[in-house]
Amino acid sequence: MGRFIAATMRWISLVLVLSPALVFGATYSETRQVVDSAGKKFKCTYKLNYNTKAVFSKAKSSASCTPNKSGKTVTETFVIEEIGKSVTVKHVIKKGKKTVSSITAKDYIAPTAAPALTMTHDCTCKMTPDSQGQLLSSVRSAVPTAVSRQLFGGGLFSNLGNIAPAPAPAPAGIDLASLLGGGSGSNDVVTQLAMQVPSSSSMTS
Repeated sequence: MGRFIAATMRWISLVLVLSPALVFGATYSETRQVVDSAGKKFKCTYKLNYNTKAVFSKAKSSASCTPNKSGKTVTETFVIEEIGKSVTVKHVIKKGKKTVSSITAKDYIAPTAAPALTMTHDCTCKMTPDSQGQLLSSVRSAVPTAVSRQLFGGGLFSNLGNIAPAPAPAPAGIDLASLLGGGSGSNDVVTQLAMQVPSSSSMTS
């Protein structure tokens, strides 16, 4: 019998402790630095009262600011994650006053992190036959005819996609293969080319 009475008393005590919160809700408190619409800085303590349905009471809420002097309008937003609400409070700072002008609450949705991007580096580059042909045409137009025949007539670019024409002997005795291969033992290709190109007098004779 004594155990039953003790257990009952514990339940009654628990109900008495929880009943104010169940009936009157709770109060959210926070102190923060604010700046009013005139640019003046204050330190305000907010106490926002709400019931069990997360409905806020303007009459039971307050905003107490220091220094204790009049200011202008302040609008602050609070996120109360416990009840999933974002609350915007508006009030005018007045000396000796703690009242708030309005309280607006809406559902709070926590931001989600963007998914991480997975990037792979797998690139294989290859020239198409059309690209090879364009490259060869560009090279032909940029070099003299004699050199072009050495390059594309069995020389350096003769095997690019079989696009180059058939080998043709280089006029005026220019041996570009020896130039590219270092056959004369000199590293100055320009000098070798100049030595192999005949003068204008020998070409006209």
